[in-house]
Amino acid sequence: MRLDFAALVDDSGALKPADPMAWRVGISRLSGKPVHVTIQTRRRPRSRAENNYYFGVVLTMIGLETGHTPEEVHDSAPVVSLRRVLDSRLGWIVRSTTTFSTVEMEDYLTEVRAWAASFLGLIIPLPNESIEVSL
Repeated sequence: MRLDFAALVDDSGALKPADPMAWRVGISRLSGKPVHVTIQTRRRPRSRAENNYYFGVVLTMIGLETGHTPEEVHDSAPVVSLRRVLDSRLGWIVRSTTTFSTVEMEDYLTEVRAWAASFLGLIIPLPNESIEVSL
């Protein structure tokens, strides 16, 4: 069983659950059971705007250049390799972009834009940047 709760650590180091009732109910289900506790700082997940830009602009432009759908580009070896991270236990693993924070997503988008420029000669505009297209 996995429980996730939002909380704040106050100046004394005490953990203050955002929803104390849900905390008590959830913890009571684990009474007498061994548990593993992980605490991490809360981070903003990637935004809907970042996701729309990633699929609607970045992957679409790469796909038009290479003859693939945005989904195929997302699953391609070069783009996937940019999502790999070193895990101390498992070696290299590939992270899903759905797990990226907004900062991690922007770092990833910067890497994908650089890859596209270097290997495809494709300049992908930044979010909210307009480009001229000649047909």
